[in-house]
Amino acid sequence: MDIELSTTQAVKDSYLTIAGYQTDSDTPNVHTGTGFIKRRAPFVTHHTCEYISKLFVDLFNSEHYLVNNVNIDIELSPNETVFNLIAKDNNVYRFQLISCKLYVKSLYLMDGLNLELAAKLELEPARYSLQRTEMSSLQIAQGLQQFSANLFHDQVPRSIIIAFVRYNSFIGLVTSSPFTFEPFDIKDINIQVSGHRYPNIPYSNLDFPNNIFARPFHDMQDNLGFLNSTESNGIKMEEYKNYKCFFTFNLTISQENDGCHDLIRTGTTSVVVTFSTAVPAGGIQMIVYGSHDSLLLCDSNRVISSDMTV
Repeated sequence: MDIELSTTQAVKDSYLTIAGYQTDSDTPNVHTGTGFIKRRAPFVTHHTCEYISKLFVDLFNSEHYLVNNVNIDIELSPNETVFNLIAKDNNVYRFQLISCKLYVKSLYLMDGLNLELAAKLELEPARYSLQRTEMSSLQIAQGLQQFSANLFHDQVPRSIIIAFVRYNSFIGLVTSSPFTFEPFDIKDINIQVSGHRYPNIPYSNLDFPNNIFARPFHDMQDNLGFLNSTESNGIKMEEYKNYKCFFTFNLTISQENDGCHDLIRTGTTSVVVTFSTAVPAGGIQMIVYGSHDSLLLCDSNRVISSDMTV
């Protein structure tokens, strides 16, 4: 979701191909689509391929270097084969991770600067302002036309992104893609925080089959920072209508996405979704992506304290 929403189309089509990204010209599980064909091509003859990508971890998204002599444990758990692969026939395919390397950039400070840093840490800890992300998923049973649930119970996030995918694709199905985010004929969706509703003017009477979804598409681009910009994440209205449907909500007091820390608020954050037609057979899964303002502290003894899970 980070790559699809927050990365410009130019970067997707150039650098991110080294991470295996290919733009889909149709739904991701269509075997004749250009994205599927390009992702499949390197494995047709050689069966192995090398990729490189950043780790999408809150700590590693910071622009500041971490002080030295801090122990960091990284554990990577790959998804199952049925989640990673899409097959166009009945053959059994397996995905195997042969080797994995971590490349880390480190700096060596001059002695004077190193001593000055150590003296500063004796007086006060180093502070790192971070954006803490929290993801969760909720199952919506088939046949329902309205669904409500509590998403967060303590700190109110600064923004929320919600998407919907078929349940069978979410748990892993080799014949479909878990990245096909459909609108499922949603009529209205809103976030409620301590009696306040977002957006303030409701998304009433959305009708995706008849192209009545301009506001959520506009708000998605606005909340992601692409409005009135020369850059774009490349998501077109037709793609949004069919397989790249994301609902974004800005919950900051200023209603601006300027990267500045917002006042921390506590309370229950909930969502209410209304469908024009019943949820299809098999049910769907609601993916919730919340972003919080957080602070990480590191003292002279290299003891880390934070309000987040690193």
